[in-house]
Amino acid sequence: MESWSFSERDEIVPGLRAVRLLGGGLRYEAYLAWNDHLRALVVVKVLRPDQVGDASALRGLRNESALLQRLAHPLLVRSFGSALEGERPHLVLEFIEGPRLSTLSRRFGLNVEQVLPLALNLASALHYLAEEGVVHLDVKPRNVVMGGSPRLIDLSVALPLDQIGELRRPVGTDAYMAPEQCDPERFSEIGPPADAGSRRSAPGRPVRGPLHRPPPNVEARGGPAERSSSMAVLRDHPYGQFNFLVDLAGVTPATLRSELASTVFHVRPPSAGSVVADRTLRRGPDVPLNRSPRL
Repeated sequence: MESWSFSERDEIVPGLRAVRLLGGGLRYEAYLAWNDHLRALVVVKVLRPDQVGDASALRGLRNESALLQRLAHPLLVRSFGSALEGERPHLVLEFIEGPRLSTLSRRFGLNVEQVLPLALNLASALHYLAEEGVVHLDVKPRNVVMGGSPRLIDLSVALPLDQIGELRRPVGTDAYMAPEQCDPERFSEIGPPADAGSRRSAPGRPVRGPLHRPPPNVEARGGPAERSSSMAVLRDHPYGQFNFLVDLAGVTPATLRSELASTVFHVRPPSAGSVVADRTLRRGPDVPLNRSPRL
């Protein structure tokens, strides 16, 4: 794979200067960069030098740009524009400061009190994508950044539902792909449930301690009809499974659904207890309040 090998202060394109390399894949590199116009740090996702002339790579970048311009949700990464022509086709994305979920779970493990609000946040983002007719196709811990709130990133393989029929090969990350993503004969079955139905090929680190009830000081809100509706949605909705979170937590899907339903009942709308839980979620266990885990 070829690299642009930008050093600090190198100009990626006019108005965007590299700070450091964040990572990349087969087709792209991602740089933390300074945006002169925004006067802020951003992420520049740029095609690798050997991919600039590749029609498939350019089409993928164009599709991602179009989706990011169309979608707007508090828990999805935001776009600040793109340049799809020229020497260095690229996207300009929001820089979300914080560790990835994969880093947190590897270094510290996850408590159930962290997994439950995380699942609710992801359910919110994935429900929105489903309503917009979009499938992410690569939901995994590495694509969740634990910022002020958990944020879902990387729509590089995401597709509108009406383009699923154009798939000719599996897309996604092998260890997190739903069965219908792996089998070309089942591509017609791909839909929003695939984003929650992925499962790790090996179990993640278990949570510490048993499942707990929601914080006792958080008041129950809503009447019986609202509580029943919330529990039914989490019981019956395909996102109630969240298989990769089940693996990280070491609990059964039924238990996670039950605890999610109980949590929804106790923390809707946001309360002091849920704010504390959210701060714990993004901080990670045993991490001092005045510092964040380094990536």
